[in-house]
Amino acid sequence: MALSAELDNFVNGGNVIVSTKLENYESLWLDTVNYFVGKNYPGVIISVVKAYTTLSKTFESNKINTKDIIFIDSVTYNEEKREGNCIYLEKPFNPTYVSIVLEPFVKDSKMKFFIFDSLSSFMVYQPMAIVKFFNFAFSQLSNHNKIGVVFDTNIDTSKKEIAVIAQASNKMVIL
Repeated sequence: MALSAELDNFVNGGNVIVSTKLENYESLWLDTVNYFVGKNYPGVIISVVKAYTTLSKTFESNKINTKDIIFIDSVTYNEEKREGNCIYLEKPFNPTYVSIVLEPFVKDSKMKFFIFDSLSSFMVYQPMAIVKFFNFAFSQLSNHNKIGVVFDTNIDTSKKEIAVIAQASNKMVIL
């Protein structure tokens, strides 16, 4: 089953957690970004795994147009600044701070999708705070008819934090 078929069900918003094998992660992630770009959907990518410079090279080599994508880079931190279509965070991922940074994009009617990389990497930062973050983020995205996609390669569905986040999503897909 292709993820794009699942995403077609969320044209009016909704949230999906995607779990896949490590060897499939990058291609599935890139296919998802390309899916939204192909539909001319502007959106936001929040990364705690790869720096913007690495992501932009990957997108360029895969011929993915990023002009309508805002990147939130929480890997390359030293001061908060916006350069082009990237917002560099001042500190490592902080759920409250990221919620504040995301708020204007969630409310922006042009923005259609929000992709979060690696749920397990997010969970490194205060697991219960991340549960609250995703519950809040998913609620806000749904309220504004946005599509939220969270990827991971190592989802342990028996963990209570993952179970709570999954309950706040519309669907969990394991590919």
